Amino acid sequence: MQKKPLKVEPARRVYKPKYPSYADKNPLLYPETRPYPFSHKFIKWASTGGLASIMLFSGSELLGQAQTDSLYNPFPLENARVPYQPVSFGTGMPERIRSEDAIKAIRKAFSESGVQLDENVWMDDGSVSLYLDGYSKEDEIGFVFMNYTNMDETFVNGRSYDRKKKTLRKIKLNLKKDLELHKTNVNGYFQRFVKNKDKYVKGVTRFNITKAAANFSNQLAELEPKNESEAIFNTYHLQYTIEHAREDLVNKPEPVQDMIQYIDNRFDDGLEKVVLIRKAGSFKRENFHTDAFYSTVIEKFNDIKGAGSDKDFIKKYMTLYELFHYESGKYSLKRDEHYLAIKVEIMKDYPIEKWFEKANKLD
Repeated sequence: MQKKPLKVEPARRVYKPKYPSYADKNPLLYPETRPYPFSHKFIKWASTGGLASIMLFSGSELLGQAQTDSLYNPFPLENARVPYQPVSFGTGMPERIRSEDAIKAIRKAFSESGVQLDENVWMDDGSVSLYLDGYSKEDEIGFVFMNYTNMDETFVNGRSYDRKKKTLRKIKLNLKKDLELHKTNVNGYFQRFVKNKDKYVKGVTRFNITKAAANFSNQLAELEPKNESEAIFNTYHLQYTIEHAREDLVNKPEPVQDMIQYIDNRFDDGLEKVVLIRKAGSFKRENFHTDAFYSTVIEKFNDIKGAGSDKDFIKKYMTLYELFHYESGKYSLKRDEHYLAIKVEIMKDYPIEKWFEKANKLD
């Protein structure tokens, strides 16, 4: 074969595969639908002798519907001659309905069967105490709809749940982990600086036009991009990070400003200060926080200012940080008012050292 030089040419045509949607009807349950990926040409061939003759099906047996139907299935379930198994059609994601809609459907089924249910009925027969989503005292029948709001912790995904609790029992290690992560990130910045100094220096002030960024950029302009300069780069980056945090105070809510200023005054410039300041920035109040919860968090921060040693302050500060963000491995609980009320109860009723011993109340 004669060798030809390789060359790059623009593609004249791009193949775009078409995937079915999870919302498409399951053709096994709805034979009037036409399952992907059969085209009309293939269906015509299959039903007029091609596949029908091979499988010894007649046209009517194969189709199951008239050819004039707009949508039809050439392979009805009864022709498969196999035990039925429900399948997920399309992308493999079965369509789901909300819990509220499912409960309405169940109540409707009871009603159509002549059983009228009362909603949210408390039952206590001595062995079981719970609310029933629907119950008929006359017929002595009812139901409880189970989902993640009323299952106990044995139903929670074991891996994520256990990992979260394990993390909470080792809070003292979190700061060390954060320090190591920060060092890794800064090392990455330095490698980018060495690889392309001009690009990195320009990037410092591209989206961050502040005095701290300008000073950092000027310092780097005089620094040689070689491995021996790493210690100096780290010093400059540390100064830049702290100065930027101080300049950015005006953009923070007042409680967060107080936290950052306190940490800045208490600790000497170093990686510890950087990590603690960055964590303080996440204590901003979100829309879903209740007044009682957020005010209690601020109150407890003011309490831990009285910690005698920096080590004791950091331990308590990290505990407050973890409880503030803790959601028992289920993010939606962060927005739950009852869940936040339990956090307030724990913070008010127990010393900070005992908070996560009481995490079972949340879980």
